[in-house]
Amino acid sequence: EGPGVFRVIGRAAERAVALSDLTNAEALAYVDHRLKRLGVGKALARAGARAGDTVVIGTFSFDYEPDH
Repeated sequence: EGPGVFRVIGRAAERAVALSDLTNAEALAYVDHRLKRLGVGKALARAGARAGDTVVIGTFSFDYEPDH
């Protein structure tokens, strides 16, 4: 995508985001859990993502915060 921007491509990740009401705290928690189970956070870390970088999944974007 560009410096500091990482696009996640994958049916399961895109589906988790697309099927969720991302204005709802419970739905956001579900998406976070689902993405962790899919290994998205680890893949982003391996790709060089740093705290504050932008992550794009489908039409949804958010700031990357690595797990500690």
